[in-house]
Amino acid sequence: MALIVLEATGGFEASVAAALAAVGLPLCIVNPRQIRDFARAMGRLAKTDTLDAEVIALFAEHIRPPARPLPEPERRHFAELVSRRRQIIGMICMETNRRDQAVD
Repeated sequence: MALIVLEATGGFEASVAAALAAVGLPLCIVNPRQIRDFARAMGRLAKTDTLDAEVIALFAEHIRPPARPLPEPERRHFAELVSRRRQIIGMICMETNRRDQAVD
């Protein structure tokens, strides 16, 4: 059976991955940096949807990443909460810096 390789795109791949996993298809979600580094190593610097699809297919063919099961819903929810917490901490830091600059 063929492996389906998806590039992580800020969570946009999650619904597609969930649908594929629900019907039992093997899949792997790959870090975009790995795909970009692979493309750069091949000398492919242009970015279009068609070229990206070709590079992802070549990556899957040559690298053969292992199929990885999706995390359980609870784990995924916890990861989303941790990510949101990091965003909020970053926003608080930026606002604190702005306040300190305004006071000066």
